[in-house]
Amino acid sequence: MYLLLSCPAYRLEWETYASIYDMWEEAQDLGHRVDLYFPNDNRIPQDRKGIQNHLAQYKLIRERFLSHDYQVWVNVESDVVVPTGGLTKLLDMLYGDLNADVGYGMYVFRNWNKKGESAAGAVNLHYRYRERPLESMNIGNPISADGMPSYQEWLEKGRIPVSGGALGILAAKRPVLEKVDFRLLGGGHCDVYFMHDVWSAGFDQWGDTSIVCGHKHTDGTILFPPHCEPWL
Repeated sequence: MYLLLSCPAYRLEWETYASIYDMWEEAQDLGHRVDLYFPNDNRIPQDRKGIQNHLAQYKLIRERFLSHDYQVWVNVESDVVVPTGGLTKLLDMLYGDLNADVGYGMYVFRNWNKKGESAAGAVNLHYRYRERPLESMNIGNPISADGMPSYQEWLEKGRIPVSGGALGILAAKRPVLEKVDFRLLGGGHCDVYFMHDVWSAGFDQWGDTSIVCGHKHTDGTILFPPHCEPWL
C-alpha cells in the first residue's frame, strides 16, 4: 500500500515529530510504502490565528496526494501526539471489517468547553445526526457533549460511527480527496468544512476511541481526552 503521511507544519512540536517518525517506522514494518510531507508555507504573516495558512497547507497536501498514485492519506496535525500502534488501528478501520472511507483517532480540543463537558474540553469525534443532519455546523456533536455517562458509553464501544473527527489524526482513502477539497466559508478553520463536506458526500467515517492522542497546548502542557486512562 502507498501512503502519504502528512503534517501541516504551522507550529511543529518535537513530540509530534517523534510520533510521526514512529508511524513511518510502523508503516515500514507493515510492508507499506510511505512518503512524508511537511508543508510549512506560512506565507501570510498577518494571519495571527493561522486560518489562511492552515488552509494553504492543506491545499498543498491535497495537490501532492492527487499528483501521485497514493492510496491512503494519513494526517497528523503539528501539535498532536499519536500513540504507538496508532497507524495500524487507523488502517484497520479502512481495510478491516469496517471498510471505512475515513478513520479517526481521538484527542481533545484545547479551547472548547461546553456545559456538561470536562474541564479539558470537547473531544474531536462527532456522533451522527442521522435524522437531523443540519442542526449542527459540524454535522453532529462531540461525543463528550452530553456528559457522563453518555461519553463513557461511547468510550467503551471502541470503534464508533462518526460524522467527522476534524483533521488532527486521520486516515482516508483516495476517493475522499478526489471528491472533497479544502475550503473556508466565514469563520472557523477548514476542518469544520471538511467534516461537513465529507459527510455530505456520503463517505463512511469511523473513529477509534482507543487511539488516544495528546494535544500540546501553547504553554507546553500535553492534554489528553478525559477518562481514557485504560488506553494511556
